[in-house]
Parts: sequence; C-alpha cells; structure tokens
Amino acid sequence: MFEQTFKNIDDILHKDAGCTSELDYTEQSSWLLFLKYLDALEQDKAMEAALHGQVYEFIVAEPSPWAIWAAPRTSDGKIDYDHVLTGDDLREFVDQKLFPYLRGFTQRATGPNTIEYKIGQIFGEIKNKFQSGWLLAGLADKGFGGDALTEMQHMIDAEDSDIFDVLAYVAFALVPLSRVERAAEARSQVQPLYADRQKAFIDFVLAHYTKEGVGELDGYKLAPLLKLRYNNAIADATADLGTPEQIRGLFIGFQPYLYEAGSVHT
Repeated sequence: MFEQTFKNIDDILHKDAGCTSELDYTEQSSWLLFLKYLDALEQDKAMEAALHGQVYEFIVAEPSPWAIWAAPRTSDGKIDYDHVLTGDDLREFVDQKLFPYLRGFTQRATGPNTIEYKIGQIFGEIKNKFQSGWLLAGLADKGFGGDALTEMQHMIDAEDSDIFDVLAYVAFALVPLSRVERAAEARSQVQPLYADRQKAFIDFVLAHYTKEGVGELDGYKLAPLLKLRYNNAIADATADLGTPEQIRGLFIGFQPYLYEAGSVHT
C-alpha cells in the first residue's frame, strides 16, 4: 500500500518541469505529506474535542488547511469541483499565500519548542518547485490517506512514536524517538524544576503518554487524569499541586521538554 502511494507520487513528479532530480521528488512529496498528515491529526483532535463539548483551535487556520485548498469535499464526501483549486490558481495560492503563511509561524510562535515554530522552520527551508498547478492538484489527490501514515509508522518501526517523529522522518529522514525515550528525556529535564509531588504527577502523566499516546497531553485530559491519580478526590489534587490554574500550568509547562530542539535523532 505504502509503495503504491509513492509510485503514484513519482508518476506525477516525473512530469513536472520544476522537479528534475530524486532530491526534488523527495522534498516536494515530503511537504505535501507533512501537511496532509498534520491535517489528519488536527481533524482527529477536533473530533475528539467535539465529543467532549469543546472546540479545538486549529494550528493551520483557514484558508490554509489541506481540506480547503488541496481536497475540498462536498457534504457527501466527493471532491467539490466548484471550489477546488487547479492550474495557475493553485500554484499562485501555494507560492503567494500558503508558503508565506506557514513560514510566518516562526515569528508568530510563542517559543522555539512549539510545533508552530517547527512548522515555520520547515517551510522556511523548503520552496515549492511545481511549475504546473495541474500536476500539483493531481498529486494532492493521490493516495495521501491516513492508512499510509499507519503503514509508514510500521515500516520505520515507529508505532510507539509520536506523529511529530513520523512527520520529521517524512520531511527530513530524521530517526524517530519512541515515546519512552521522549518521556525519559523530559523527566531528566524537569527533575531540578519541580517539587517532589509535582514530579510524581508528571511521572503519572508521562506513564499514560507512553502507554496511550500523545492524546494524553491534550488539555481536556487533565481532569480525568487528576481523578484517576487521586481517586476522584480533586481536593487532594489541589492540596498536593495547588490551585486549578497552577495545576493546569504544571500540566502544560512540562510538555515542551518532550520536544526540545535536537531531541529527534539525526
């Protein structure tokens, strides 16, 4: 399945005058895969948030999400040909709007350890080389399904790694870290920063992250994790960890250490 996906990609890239080498094929397919899989991740998070009565704030906002510029769909799931971008319109959108918007994440990010900053860095190094908007449109519609990501995780032995690591592998061939390795690095970083009770809660959260995945770090997971940790006694949680605001700050504050710059192996 995964091999067929890249055969579809190569068949199109060979036809574009702007892509003249294997390096071009790798680079141009990488940024498309990156955006597709990032969109799939965000759609999953939005659906999960909706199930909990919450609203997910997308990292890639309109009009730049994949589902809007690359593969707009009608209500019955078919390609929306009234709104799909093709030809020069698509190439101009990518060059003049999409890439500048993504590069701007570096300036808009709250810090260098955020995914926004990393997205800005990635697209600061990549240039769209497609000369044909028609071929680009064809490539965007070729086989970038979520099943391919699962297959990729299996092929690179990264089933226990985060989506961040899989995307970094796709874009830059960086060796992925497992969640166990990321958790160990985070523990060593936070060791001198927090009190024992705070570190015990961080260890509890990291154990769930290691076992269940990155979804355990979402904001709406905080309350269930506190109830599980303190046997539904929230008063005990506040006695140990402080006010609700301080607890949320603790929960959010340690997470950047999971994704410190340089924590993906080269």
